Amino acid sequence: FFQNIREINEYTDADHSKLNAIENNATADQTNAEIRAAVEGIFGVKVDGVNTIRQVGKTKRWRGVMGRTSDFKKALVRLADGESIDVSSGV
Repeated sequence: FFQNIREINEYTDADHSKLNAIENNATADQTNAEIRAAVEGIFGVKVDGVNTIRQVGKTKRWRGVMGRTSDFKKALVRLADGESIDVSSGV
């Protein structure tokens, strides 16, 4: 699930702090159940829910040549009440 632990973004915005959630990029073939199991196994926390978003890459032009950025899948993992992950310490 986590290609690089430093990629984890913990929501600190006032609107999102109520969610008690973390966000990270996932591989395109991972399911919500696999992401949940990975977070619970790696960090030892209880996961309340997992939402995923599939972001389609954009078409870009570079020096007149058309190109395309990569597609990616983003996972929003909501933790149970009282659970937290210290993202600064790593695993």
